[in-house]
Amino acid sequence: MYIMIDKDTSVLAKNLIGVFDMERTTADKITRQFLDNAESKGDMVQDTGGQIPRSFVVTEKDGRQKVRLNIVSSGTIGEARI
Repeated sequence: MYIMIDKDTSVLAKNLIGVFDMERTTADKITRQFLDNAESKGDMVQDTGGQIPRSFVVTEKDGRQKVRLNIVSSGTIGEARI
């Protein structure tokens, strides 16, 4: 099964680690460190079109983790299965 994570991107459900709300999770220091680390390693995709991200999605494929900032809310992503 595929999960739509934005209007142009879907991922296999087996590759999805988690969908996280930016407002709720980034208040935690560990989450901010995780996002900073992903960005510094080049594992972050920031395709928000200049808009403020509302969620981030963590995926893993072939042993490589990716973090995608997203303007779609975590609740909407959780409901959007194709």
